[in-house]
Amino acid sequence: LVGIAEDASAAGPVRTAIVTLEGGDTLLLRAGEFIGARYRVKAIGADAVELADLTNGTTRRLVVR
Repeated sequence: LVGIAEDASAAGPVRTAIVTLEGGDTLLLRAGEFIGARYRVKAIGADAVELADLTNGTTRRLVVR
């Protein structure tokens, strides 16, 4: 997790997680979006993102480094 961007909306902040993959690709992700076929973004906080592992049902938490 490289960073988190935040836009204001009438319903509250809308966050986008900035994630760099092992191969060097950078993804901009919002809650509900997928990283390949394995992970779904569950939630994005002010300094972390939670990913649901679709293969085993666990949750991974990535913190801004």
